[in-house]
Amino acid sequence: MTSGYFLDKISSVEDMRALLYDIWFDFYARSSSSSHIVDSSGFEHVFVGEKKSSTVTGFHNWVQMYLLERAGHLIYTGANSVAEVCDDITHRCLHHL
Repeated sequence: MTSGYFLDKISSVEDMRALLYDIWFDFYARSSSSSHIVDSSGFEHVFVGEKKSSTVTGFHNWVQMYLLERAGHLIYTGANSVAEVCDDITHRCLHHL
């Protein structure tokens, strides 16, 4: 399925680079209710995470999670539970689902 998607969209190395750039770095709206606000990217979602109300979504970067936990800024309690990500500047904690 994924290879079919890519094969339909690319015919050269330049096309592949452009497609990958669009997937990772083009901005998109995070919700259908605020579709006029384009403020997220695939890269941000996966590697940085996105704040929605008091939760963080995305943040699939296990290396960054490990480093934050080791530094005492993240309390990870399992894949299906809530972890807290604390901000050094505001000293606020966000829940990571």
